[in-house]
Amino acid sequence: MKNIFVKRKSKVSKLSEKVEQLTEATTYAEAGLPEAALKVFEREAAEKPKIIVLGKDYTFSPALKDYAVGLASRLGYEIVAVSAKHFPSDFLSAGTPFREKLREDFSTKAKKAAAEFESQAKAAGVGFQHLIKYGEGMAVIKELQREFKKLEYVLTEPDETASCADGVTPAIPVFSLALSS
Repeated sequence: MKNIFVKRKSKVSKLSEKVEQLTEATTYAEAGLPEAALKVFEREAAEKPKIIVLGKDYTFSPALKDYAVGLASRLGYEIVAVSAKHFPSDFLSAGTPFREKLREDFSTKAKKAAAEFESQAKAAGVGFQHLIKYGEGMAVIKELQREFKKLEYVLTEPDETASCADGVTPAIPVFSLALSS
């Protein structure tokens, strides 16, 4: 039941953003400023759709990076690489020096891994940004859906336990967000 309300709230939020955009454009048009009205719509159109690439902890496998860069390049999308770490709620108190040290170490390793990914994306002409998030995978994705307007796909690392015949590596899981919001 809670999911229904969350989905409805998300749709209402997006609808209210659209109404606000139309109201702003209408105000400019009625004031005799059609160029300003067009710019309201151009701002949204200029934002490229994005692909979330959710690594395993702070790493991104070569297969995941190659697939993400290739897909983003073909579709004209940008990559949002996410290094996510889940600390259970009972795992040390927030703000303790040890927990902060763990976060700092994770952040350092994640930035280094993302730098390699970013150079690969930039070489292919793909827009790239890296985020470090703390939480479980689905919670992080839902947070990103609220943060970014045009998220289309989520790519994750393949299941390590999955195996394919003849030494073929497992496929990269791809999830569409187009209808989920």
